[in-house]
Amino acid sequence: ADFLLPARADTVHWGYISRAIPPVLYVPSGAGSGRSEAGSQGSPLEEMDHPMLETQTEWLVHGFSVPNYLDTLGPTAQSDIYGKSSIDDAMRDAFRKMRKFLMTTKGLTEDEAHSLMSVGVDFGITQVVDGNWGVHAIVKKDIFAGRV
Repeated sequence: ADFLLPARADTVHWGYISRAIPPVLYVPSGAGSGRSEAGSQGSPLEEMDHPMLETQTEWLVHGFSVPNYLDTLGPTAQSDIYGKSSIDDAMRDAFRKMRKFLMTTKGLTEDEAHSLMSVGVDFGITQVVDGNWGVHAIVKKDIFAGRV
């Protein structure tokens, strides 16, 4: 999968993340970063086609109006993105990524994932600074306590 990684993972949602235990940034193999998170190898996280953050207490995925907009929109992307950005598209992207995460890593059916997301996932605005609006989805790990 092609996408752009945040320039510095420690700037993403730092307000939510304890500075004592830094987040883990999972990066899909072949994402152009030249690395993948060692903890994701041999696990369901290998099947994720987008980066995500894991903290001690929660998992976070990020959706954007146009994922990897610099490649998608071409040489005029930095100006074109302002005409193409939509919170609706960013929310849709975050929703789909969280649904895939829950189905892939937690073994939920699509209906179960939708039900859980309606009551157990928080969505919020991630960024609007470069015109490519972003939405993040956060699910607490303790929702799955005791699940086999």
